[in-house]
Amino acid sequence: AKPIFHEELLARVRIHLRIQQLTRNLQEHAAELERVNAQLLTANNEIQELNRRLKAENIRISGDLQESRQRYLTLAGETSDGYIVLEDGIIAFANQAFCQMHGCMLEEVLQKEFITSVIPEDRDRVRELYTHIEQEAYDEKVCEYRGLTHDDREIVIEMKMKNTSYNGKMVIIGICRDITERLKIEAKMRQE
Repeated sequence: AKPIFHEELLARVRIHLRIQQLTRNLQEHAAELERVNAQLLTANNEIQELNRRLKAENIRISGDLQESRQRYLTLAGETSDGYIVLEDGIIAFANQAFCQMHGCMLEEVLQKEFITSVIPEDRDRVRELYTHIEQEAYDEKVCEYRGLTHDDREIVIEMKMKNTSYNGKMVIIGICRDITERLKIEAKMRQE
């Protein structure tokens, strides 16, 4: 056997000490990684639970919203008053009573200019009114105008108009009532 020299022995000891140091460092890093991994696993589980709760809440809210929308459509559809939503003067929504009042089908009024349902002599006044309402935040006005039915009969409409937010846009909602017969009766009573 070859004799071990002092420098070689010191070099081996240094290497051995360095290996021990690196091993300790690796063990510390492995322990830190395990701790971080456990935290990530816990956080992931919490996120999954929150996600599950959010999905359940979303389903519940969607159901509530659908139910509310259905109630609204039922109410708007079953009222005897005409109900319309105007977006930039275009009819975006109308209920059945509005269509019956004007003697037409829903498809015939949707996406049409509202002003075409008003007789030409009243159009400027009505257009001015709904332009004013569009510009005034939540200002409500009642107007009376002569309207045209699909078969060109003249009817007298009383409409309450107001602007509001609908689908993220400012629109005008209108509640219409055909007051033609009422005015005839009132005129007849005044004559008597």
